Amino acid sequence: VAIQEYESGDNEPCHWHAECKEITALVEGTAIISGHTEEYHMIAGDIVFIECCEPVRFRALTKVIAVVVKVPSRPHDKVLCSEDHQ
Repeated sequence: VAIQEYESGDNEPCHWHAECKEITALVEGTAIISGHTEEYHMIAGDIVFIECCEPVRFRALTKVIAVVVKVPSRPHDKVLCSEDHQ
């Protein structure tokens, strides 16, 4: 479990998790999480579930506080996308 803070305009590059599902809950702010085929415009209170091996990007539209849970917990499971998944 992690509490992550982002400033407006911050983003996470395209990445995926080899062994974990990810649950992200926005506590404060607005953001966009985009996957391979869908884009989610999130506001405080929204929760998104990301399946294992699904490429995802994150962009904070305002200051954001998010709670992120990875199941199972694997601290070094993040893999950056190759160019063909960008």
